[in-house]
Amino acid sequence: MSVKANAAKLALQSAMAAATLWDYRLFDLRVFDGAAIMLFALWLVLTPEPVAGFLRRRSDYWLLFLTVAVYAGAGYVMHGHRSSLAIVALAAIGFILIGRAEWLKAIGPTLWVLVGVHISFFVIQFGAFYGFGRVIDFQAIVGEASRIVRAPSHMRAAGLFQEANSFCLNLFVLTSIAILWRPSRLLTSGAVATIIVSESLWGFGAALLLLLLNEMRRKEPLRHLLIALAVTGATVGVLFNAYLWLNKNPNEHVPYFYWRIVSIAQDSSLRERYLRNTCSRAEQIQIRSVTPEARLMSVLLGDGLSTRFFEECLPANGISFLFKSFGVVGLISLLTGFGWALRGLSGRAKFYAISAIGFSFTSYPLVTYFIFWLWLPAVIGLLRRDLSKPHPPDTPAP
Repeated sequence: MSVKANAAKLALQSAMAAATLWDYRLFDLRVFDGAAIMLFALWLVLTPEPVAGFLRRRSDYWLLFLTVAVYAGAGYVMHGHRSSLAIVALAAIGFILIGRAEWLKAIGPTLWVLVGVHISFFVIQFGAFYGFGRVIDFQAIVGEASRIVRAPSHMRAAGLFQEANSFCLNLFVLTSIAILWRPSRLLTSGAVATIIVSESLWGFGAALLLLLLNEMRRKEPLRHLLIALAVTGATVGVLFNAYLWLNKNPNEHVPYFYWRIVSIAQDSSLRERYLRNTCSRAEQIQIRSVTPEARLMSVLLGDGLSTRFFEECLPANGISFLFKSFGVVGLISLLTGFGWALRGLSGRAKFYAISAIGFSFTSYPLVTYFIFWLWLPAVIGLLRRDLSKPHPPDTPAP
């Protein structure tokens, strides 16, 4: 391999690694996203794509990306918020990637390595606190304080992230494409273990989904899949329950995780993410003052893609964001485009893409993050890789 090819490969792999550090901010800007985009631009310069056939190679994806671009453009015109421009630029990157295949070969071998790196930082932080009583806050590097210490004797570790949910979302994204590159029970179990130990309610659901996706990717008979899931699920349940009781705060009757489940209706995180009833009275009055006609147009056509809505009492989850941004008409176009992008794939492959990407939107949407626009074409591209292979795509790892 030439020096130029090696430099291009290293630039792309570094861009992928930098994109996983999206929680680091300086002056409200994601510093590693900026670095990742510059590295990606270097890769483009070193590996130019022939202009001829550019759109033809992306014929299955234009409706999906055009819908995003049109609604993001409309969002900027109506709200003047920079997030809309960011979505247009990042979607353009995703559109470039989704028509190319060689980039997947470059990042593929690094995916489980990146999962392992994030797990390692989590373990270091977790072990330092529970083993030596020391708080290691990696976010302090940029002057931010993580939200990880709940009590003097209780930490919800988050590794390189500000909070447990962000750690879980990042590891979910990474692991879901690492599984597509090469499924592995051992490595998936490692990712699942750290996600669960973070004690994130959303993360618990993400962990179970990852176990399912890994077993599906191994392409074993349904009976073997169900047995493996049952055994793995039971093992995870027993070990996690033991961990919760062994690390329970002596002043609490039940572990914090179970307390959150029992009192979920009063959970502040859940309210913020799915109900957002913490808005001020003035904001609630302003929302109710919208005319019926304007509300109907909003429901039908949407209000354009912009994260500005999260400043206006919108619950901080991707499902609410999609309905608010696209409306009925836009969602039909978006889902049609997504279905078109998946046409020709097997039922299992379609389920994989729909469940992984769809589940991510039950948390805060990553559409203004570079990692999302690497993840989307990676999921679709790796699933499509199977179609060009006469044999099963991967030999499952242990």
